[in-house]
Amino acid sequence: MKNILFTSTLALASLFAGTVIPQTASAAPSDETPNATVERLIAALNQSDLEAAAALYEDNAIFVVEPGRTVVGRAAIKEALGAMLALKPRLSTAKYEIVQTGDTALYISDWSMTGTTPDGHPVNLGGLSADVLRKQPDGSWLVAVDNPHGSKILASPAATHP
Repeated sequence: MKNILFTSTLALASLFAGTVIPQTASAAPSDETPNATVERLIAALNQSDLEAAAALYEDNAIFVVEPGRTVVGRAAIKEALGAMLALKPRLSTAKYEIVQTGDTALYISDWSMTGTTPDGHPVNLGGLSADVLRKQPDGSWLVAVDNPHGSKILASPAATHP
């Protein structure tokens, strides 16, 4: 169980690592940007608002839990996020970059997270994420692919090696 919790925590933390903004995760404005979605996601996680966090993923989004292991769909992602919230995380980024074309955006961030395990041990994680967001018909942006491990997924036996 500790390994699953740790893995889920590491995997989830990177996307949610935009600048910490003390706001509530509310309905998206029609002129939202990809970064605004990430900021709302971070705010929801820092406030332990599982429903608001899960709502920022597309219905069939994919999440890289760990290199070689993914989950698909909002319900499965919500379950993984729930494990992370048990740590009472505080997420932030040192920097990020967004590469956007039309209704698709690649969000790359250098993130960090602190928290505490249920048995009282401190957690300090960080890394580099690569995530894809898509603009929705209402103008909002949702996460389509969440890869908090960046290029580390290439070390997985599941990775394609030509």
